[in-house]
Amino acid sequence: MAILEPARFKTEAVVPPDINRRTNAGKAEWEEWQRLHVGCEIIKDQAEADLLRRIQDSVLSHKTAGAFLSYQGQAEVSAFWTDLESGVACRCRPDKVLGGGVIIDLKSARDASPRGFTKAVADHRYHVQQAFYLDGFTAAGGYADTFIFVAFEKEPPFAVCCHQLQPEDVEEGRADYRRNLATLARCRAENNWPSYADDIVQITLPAWARKEFRI
Repeated sequence: MAILEPARFKTEAVVPPDINRRTNAGKAEWEEWQRLHVGCEIIKDQAEADLLRRIQDSVLSHKTAGAFLSYQGQAEVSAFWTDLESGVACRCRPDKVLGGGVIIDLKSARDASPRGFTKAVADHRYHVQQAFYLDGFTAAGGYADTFIFVAFEKEPPFAVCCHQLQPEDVEEGRADYRRNLATLARCRAENNWPSYADDIVQITLPAWARKEFRI
């Protein structure tokens, strides 16, 4: 909300007062405060609110990220469709959809640099998410052909970087999600949900660990 809908964040995100809820008077005061703030987003404390605002400032003041996020669009809009090949009912919820078929996806990251975020893409299968969202949003009756990741770090100096995957990476993600949907459909049809191997598997330390443990 702080990044996608800053106006709402300003009015609907609130920090609770410091109330001693162990006393009857404190409990009553807390209940009254809650009644007056029904529907608001409750921030844990002032320290968290300050952190959110610093991240917000960093993202929105970034030349490219700020420009994309300032455009009119739909924030957190849900899309629902049925995949024609597998018959699986699907849904996605892009962070922001802009005119012209652009989807903006916010990602918090330990390392928002190109090198760091590339690792996050592989670790968290963001390339699969991109292909799934682009295809799904279009299948649901919308239109999307461009996907921008806005990555931000949650520690000072709250660095920001915008990333776009290469077409071949998106195609690989598309092939992955198609296999995943086919697997899901098969498991549902057979009511069989395999996990890891049934037998004992022989394992060995990776090469990097052997070097690290060597004295």
